[in-house]
Amino acid sequence: MSYGTVTIGVSSFPQFDHGTRSTRDACATHGPDATLPPAENCVEVESALTRGSISLSDKPDWLLSRLLELQKLRSMPAIWESTEADPPNDTALQHAAEVLDRFAAVDLEPNRISPSIEEGVCLSCRDGMLYADIECFNTGEIMAAMSDGNHPTVVTVLDAAAIRDTVEQIAAFIRR
Repeated sequence: MSYGTVTIGVSSFPQFDHGTRSTRDACATHGPDATLPPAENCVEVESALTRGSISLSDKPDWLLSRLLELQKLRSMPAIWESTEADPPNDTALQHAAEVLDRFAAVDLEPNRISPSIEEGVCLSCRDGMLYADIECFNTGEIMAAMSDGNHPTVVTVLDAAAIRDTVEQIAAFIRR
């Protein structure tokens, strides 16, 4: 699937069309959640959610709040958590937005979206002992990991074309 892009800040994200849904209304539906950026940050994302190949009306309600979490990662300081790791760059954030869209397509909300100590973004899913994540690195590399807690973790290097299939495998793994 090809993605159109729009600019949010200095980054490109897949285009989203929220249809008749107001972005501010959509932000408000997520309720008070300390992990979300302030509601006024919805204004910055709102222009990115006006036209494109993906409609938020066809996606789970959680997608907008997760896109806002990605936007929040953009403003991380250059050195964070006493490391010398760079924060996620445009490449990592673009790939993470694409992965997030694929998670939305199978309605599997990541439990956590966080910066990676390896410089990028990690989108992780957990259900009990079952754990899976996809890390999108600043270098453009994408890796997936799955673990059931009893066997060695399976790690796979992905290209952009493999994201859809990998997310579907993760959804089946987490939901088993």
